[in-house]
Amino acid sequence: MSFDLIVGYHSIHHALENSERGHKKIYATKEGLKKYKSKYSIDDSKVEILNQNDIRRMYVKDCVEKGFNNTKLHGDIFLKTNELPELGNAFLYSLIEKNESLRLLALDRVTDIHNAAAILRTAAFYNLDGLILSQKSTLSYTPGFFRIASGGFEHVPVMRSPNLSKTLKTISQKEVSTIGLSEEVKNSSMKPKKSWCLVLGSEEMGLSHAVERSLDEHISLESHGKIDSLNVSIAASIALEKFTHLS
Repeated sequence: MSFDLIVGYHSIHHALENSERGHKKIYATKEGLKKYKSKYSIDDSKVEILNQNDIRRMYVKDCVEKGFNNTKLHGDIFLKTNELPELGNAFLYSLIEKNESLRLLALDRVTDIHNAAAILRTAAFYNLDGLILSQKSTLSYTPGFFRIASGGFEHVPVMRSPNLSKTLKTISQKEVSTIGLSEEVKNSSMKPKKSWCLVLGSEEMGLSHAVERSLDEHISLESHGKIDSLNVSIAASIALEKFTHLS
């Protein structure tokens, strides 16, 4: 069975609540479970209590099996559960067909899991309909990714596109406005859209040329100070706050 290792109280709680996940098993120390229960209730039959040495040994073993380098366990509690099915363009296009109004995010060349996971958490906060990644993306769903996403992975479908620029062209033809966030343009005007996909690039390289050429328009966030750039996850939060009020 392919499995996910999930750490972080919020992330564990939302994964346990997700009916699409099966084979949910919690491993915890007595102290780890006590701290979890200070935030959320839990069915004790799903929990296996271990001492600190045993739980860390088990966690390291599972991390090595998954190919993860970071094997530090946070909070002395983790969830082992089945992976969710990988979604792709077929799921994306069915979303468009079923919904008259869609709000989507796409990430181009965003490789830092901290930024990607924080963006996913923000996407869940704003109740977005999906997050599109390139199939070439090196992002992997590590325990750290789940912890930072804080449960967002359970609520926002993540779709992998085999060719992001072509996918963005296709959804534009399906009347989903594709809008790139870029520091290179001076246009900060955000007009209401029925359906839209906000596209974010990496802090270092921005949007790729292929993706830039595929977009309907580009916008920027207007700086009011001496710094004209933002961390990509912060930029996503500000842009989504503006866009969701326009929708």
